[in-house]
Amino acid sequence: LKSKDLRQKLGYPIHLTQIHNAIGYLYLITERYKEAQKHYQKAIGQLTKIHDFNEISATLFNHAFLQFMSRNYENCIKTLDKLLQIMKIFNMTYLPYRTITDIYLIKAFCYYQLGESFKAIDLLNRVDSMSSIKLTFNHRFLYNILKGLIRADKGMIDGFIALFEDASNQLDPSNSSSKFMLPIYYLEYGRKLISIGKKEDGKKVLGEGIAFCNKQNYQYHKKLIEASLTDINSPLTTFNLVNTKLNLDSIIEIARQDVTLNKLQKKIREIEFISKLQELSNSCMDKDTIINSYLDLIHVNFPVDITNIYSKKGDKYKCLASKSSTIAKVEVPMEYIKDLIKKEEPVLLNLTNNSESLTRDNDLKFVINIPINWEPHGTLNLFVATINPHSSLTEDDLNILSISMKQFITILSRVIQELELLEMSRTDILTGLGNRQALQMALKDEFSKIKDSSENENSELSLMFIDLDNFKYYNDNFGHNLGDDLLKIFARFLKESFSSSDFVARFGGDEFIIILPNTNKSTAKLIGENILRKMSDRTSSFQLQIQSLLGEDIIINRENLLTCSIGIASINSKNKDLLSLDKLLKNADEAMYTAKKSGKNAIYVIEKNYIP
Repeated sequence: LKSKDLRQKLGYPIHLTQIHNAIGYLYLITERYKEAQKHYQKAIGQLTKIHDFNEISATLFNHAFLQFMSRNYENCIKTLDKLLQIMKIFNMTYLPYRTITDIYLIKAFCYYQLGESFKAIDLLNRVDSMSSIKLTFNHRFLYNILKGLIRADKGMIDGFIALFEDASNQLDPSNSSSKFMLPIYYLEYGRKLISIGKKEDGKKVLGEGIAFCNKQNYQYHKKLIEASLTDINSPLTTFNLVNTKLNLDSIIEIARQDVTLNKLQKKIREIEFISKLQELSNSCMDKDTIINSYLDLIHVNFPVDITNIYSKKGDKYKCLASKSSTIAKVEVPMEYIKDLIKKEEPVLLNLTNNSESLTRDNDLKFVINIPINWEPHGTLNLFVATINPHSSLTEDDLNILSISMKQFITILSRVIQELELLEMSRTDILTGLGNRQALQMALKDEFSKIKDSSENENSELSLMFIDLDNFKYYNDNFGHNLGDDLLKIFARFLKESFSSSDFVARFGGDEFIIILPNTNKSTAKLIGENILRKMSDRTSSFQLQIQSLLGEDIIINRENLLTCSIGIASINSKNKDLLSLDKLLKNADEAMYTAKKSGKNAIYVIEKNYIP
């Protein structure tokens, strides 16, 4: 109560509502209905100040349940009808700890007690048809009682007794306070047994009910049971709650206004989402950045916890990117994704209390899956899901995400095409190596790293300039086609000889340059010597390939064998201010010509730090 008083002073309507609901429940289960009514009315009084319609709906249900327990059945139906109006406005099927089937069941029970069995049976049939939305524990108890009463009215005595005997098993075993509903069982079971001629059995059940009420100090239901023992035909009195008029229509009007406002705000968010997605097409991003930016946009604009992008080409499936708002990463089985993609159309799945849920380990609530044909790349698939029980996805979300996926594929295709064109502009057509433009860009990047480093880092960069020896001989004697083939063979040889961190480029003609990051001149020389040794070992291999290309056996004199001359120049963080990029390149070129002048098939490392 101190907490309630403090919040009353500070003015926290939602917290006050929750506190009054909790106190009201404590009074309800002890059969102090007037005190419970006071707190439920105070909770309802706070409702116009809050816009949490889950809490509003839960409060209205609590008030209706008080009316039900006190046998104010007509008022209970009116309150539940207002509650159902709100739930329809918000398209709700669940409340905190309650379901829409619970509401239908309470209404059905009220109609039965008011003598309108037809309406009761109709609502019970609706409950049965909504098998995916389960009744909560205590309402399964009431379901058995109501179903049993209807069976008895139809003369199905065995079915009636079986349902009542099983009713107490349907109370929540984890909540001992749920026994407050047992007086309904004793009262209805005892009266019905007597009315069908099982007088002694009925009196025994009613006697057990009185004993239970004495133990729990339930005075109201005790009087009802005692009256039934005295005269089975005596009318059961309603507990006199204070007759106050609740202004529930104003709450419904607030609900409608909230829905209208929410729809407007959602439309604005959708427009902003599509607009921001379109902005991605104007940005200079690579493929992975574009995909991750798209996932970020979805997380900001939709109530999702998991967003994944998958690709399918042939029978190969791959997760391209994944984003999760949960602390622990949630793994979505690839087999589940495959099944969704095979449907070949966008789907929205409600997995709450649904057999379609994949959740052995996961607890997905709503899923949207959108596969889009992405020629010539196969299929691109968007998968989003909620885990939060208070979040849901709608058909509107499905539609806007489907539109966004089509836009996203257009943007992604353009980015990939531009990257391919850029790659082509930086690739030597003949050899597939980087061309002079790509070399210049890579050199600038590596040179900048050296320039930005401190002397203490001792960063180093080496440049290897390679020129094929005797290449002109092959061009002049066997034609340019063979010369081109030799350049391709040598390019493959270089690719195989260097690591992925090194950059191999064709500089022009029969000249090649290799950038060796984090490599000093001594190490570069060892690498160069290894190249010469491999070339020497492959002399016969080169000759055999030439013969194969020409389609005839030829003998090449030793002085005309295909070898190479290598020049090496280096820079480090200590001499970085003495060399420019052009001077480094010129040094390597000069070193290569020095090696060639020394007799070819040689390597030379330039020692000076600058060109005079």
